[in-house]
Amino acid sequence: MSEKSFDEGDKDPNVGGRDAAFVGQPLKTAVPGLINAVVRPDILKTLMAIHTKAPNAKIILMGYPPLLSSGGSCLRLLGFGLSEGSANWLNDTASTLATAMQGAVADARVRGVSAGFSNPASDLVGKVRVW
Repeated sequence: MSEKSFDEGDKDPNVGGRDAAFVGQPLKTAVPGLINAVVRPDILKTLMAIHTKAPNAKIILMGYPPLLSSGGSCLRLLGFGLSEGSANWLNDTASTLATAMQGAVADARVRGVSAGFSNPASDLVGKVRVW
């Protein structure tokens, strides 16, 4: 089985072609690229818009924790669910998104926005359970 790639049908008409460079790439490279080339600038744009509407507001952006613990093993207890590779990919994607969010906050701060970033990942390790 070959890995799925980001293709023409996956492109989002709302991002003005900023996703075109990722067409044909495997998802493991396309998704982080999309997060950094499309999502991070959009987060910065949103932070700037908030600052424009409320220039004295302190903005705190909260990141994403890992989505699954123990490689998602709890989902395979009954013989079905996500593979360990898929669970790890999801967690890596959440980490990439959190890093991009933190970067967007840093970009906003350089532009004079009172913004901060909180990453809950370490606070939630071993505390989230799926039953």
